[in-house]
Amino acid sequence: MTQQVPQPPRLAGYSYVRVLGHGSTATVYLYRQQGIERDVAIKVSVEQVDSRIADAFRAEARAMAALSSHPYILSTYDAGVTDDGRYYLVFEYAPGGTLKDVLCNHVLDVPQMLSMGVHLASAVATAHRAGIVHRDIKTSNVLITWQRLPTLADFGIAVTAYDHSSTGYSLPWAPPETLRTGGAGGEAADIYSLGAVLYASLVGTSPFEYGYHPKTAKELARLIMTQPLPTIQRNDVPTVVHETLAHAMAPNADDRYPSALAFARALQQAQFDLYGHATPVNVEGADPYPSSIARRQITERPPAARQRGKHRKAWMVAGFTVALLTLFLAVFMGFVLPGLDTHASGNQTVVEGSHGALQNGERPEPTGNEPPGASVVPSPQQLSGTLDENGIAHFHWRNPDPREGDTYVWSRIGAATTPGASHVVDSTGFDIPADQTDQAQVCVRVSIVRADRSMSAQPAIACAVRK
Repeated sequence: MTQQVPQPPRLAGYSYVRVLGHGSTATVYLYRQQGIERDVAIKVSVEQVDSRIADAFRAEARAMAALSSHPYILSTYDAGVTDDGRYYLVFEYAPGGTLKDVLCNHVLDVPQMLSMGVHLASAVATAHRAGIVHRDIKTSNVLITWQRLPTLADFGIAVTAYDHSSTGYSLPWAPPETLRTGGAGGEAADIYSLGAVLYASLVGTSPFEYGYHPKTAKELARLIMTQPLPTIQRNDVPTVVHETLAHAMAPNADDRYPSALAFARALQQAQFDLYGHATPVNVEGADPYPSSIARRQITERPPAARQRGKHRKAWMVAGFTVALLTLFLAVFMGFVLPGLDTHASGNQTVVEGSHGALQNGERPEPTGNEPPGASVVPSPQQLSGTLDENGIAHFHWRNPDPREGDTYVWSRIGAATTPGASHVVDSTGFDIPADQTDQAQVCVRVSIVRADRSMSAQPAIACAVRK
């Protein structure tokens, strides 16, 4: 019997378009956000919630919204309760569908899986650092954006808000400990489930369904709890890849990677050992590459690179990019505002970083050492900030090389600000409300983000000073 889909709620500011999906606990609809004419996905609960649960949901939704600036976490825009008492969540619409949909047509190759793994492990690490455990990582919760990039979605808000004792995990992706005890899994359980998703991206289905072909859910649960991880039967999957995934899916939680960031590092190491390059992690305060890879990319060529002379130039570019990104992060995280040179004009102060020539609209003279084809995302130019008489801070800049899909990520800097609070905007300017500018000066850093998620090698920095 076909399950009846609930009527879409009437929500102020949104126009209903169609149903995207329906399950036992929630329905996801496509709406059009009025005014800015943006497609959004709105998830609406099937059941009504009381005021206590609604408050808990809003609190959890606010915590999730704090993660939305991460490039590989699906952006959350709004949350609330409908007129008939159902909760709803408004989030980014991902037209590429889910990883589960993708795997119905084709599996990924090893380089694609490793790159996606670093992206998603970065997202999980960011959530864990914010005290949020996903509890339901699976292929249907990895969504593909219009840029064809993976994003982690559905952080199990209902699970954490309603019942902290429930596992929340879907059976094929659940770690053994949650199946044995029925209790909520921690960070180690998320690492297991992410490993299972990456394994599935190579074979098309969950690991124990792939290896043992169980006929019932009970049999699948028994296999997960008692049997070893099946070997991937693909000749193009190196042993190191299987070992990396097996480490993440160790039956004993204590034997897994100690953190999602450590899992990302292992995936990077496998990338470098196999192909001579690695995908950068995107975790606040973490270097994009481990120091061992950064040093080796500059000082030596791995065996795989020596065997592929036709890719020599590509790996030279990768080594150059790694060195530049490593330097960028060190500068990016280590600025001390009093030590920077400033020049003031009225109530406007412009602060220049170590590449001030770029911010003055000048380009540095080539050194002759740039590898052929190297493409570095430039810094925003002419970044400046003003504080008006109402205490509102206005910041503006110029993109020296605008391209389709460019966005801009900015964050406050200074001792009194909250670390890691980043924001993404589409235009070359933003305002900070007066109730957030009660300091003597308001300082920000801004970077250009390309459609492929590459970022300025050096952020632009500016301060607006209160008179």
